[in-house]
Amino acid sequence: MDVLHALGFSEADLSSSTFDLVMADKSTPLLVIGEKEFTATYEGTAASITITFSPDISGLLLSWYDCISLGILHDGYPRPWKNSRHGMQINSLPTANRRKAPYVYDGIVPLDPSPDDIQRIGNDIARQFDDVFDQTGSLNCMEGPEMIIELTDDATPFYVNGSRPLSFADRPAVKKLLDDYVEKKIICPVTEPSD
Repeated sequence: MDVLHALGFSEADLSSSTFDLVMADKSTPLLVIGEKEFTATYEGTAASITITFSPDISGLLLSWYDCISLGILHDGYPRPWKNSRHGMQINSLPTANRRKAPYVYDGIVPLDPSPDDIQRIGNDIARQFDDVFDQTGSLNCMEGPEMIIELTDDATPFYVNGSRPLSFADRPAVKKLLDDYVEKKIICPVTEPSD
């Protein structure tokens, strides 16, 4: 009712709704006290919409059709949005605010990237966030409280009795990776069961 009054109307100005109850986002049915037609503009798109008022919500309840008319949702909603077959420019916030930006990459992202495109984009992201991807030094300590793993009373311990098999082709790369981790003190080798 606060929204209705803020728009300059009272309950007497509402017409009766086609439905006594409506569903919002598959939730519990909401009681409807009435509806009113308005002309609304959203980001330059104007449409005639019907706003349903309910005492169960604080705010406006717009129908799916009205959201499509205003361009809030695309025509095929809830099916995925089908965009054009061109590349897309994703703009992030200025460098000082980039951690809060919705995207991590502000270059052209082709819809059908080639392996070279994927490599280029990966390298660009790694350079942009070099403080995250830099692996030249030792592993940084995690900030925050110490992690504690608590088992439930009915937990049954188990162990792996043998080594996990690796294909012969992967063994040199895995050995090099494990040696790098040992050198950086991320892991340490053990020869017997440990806590």
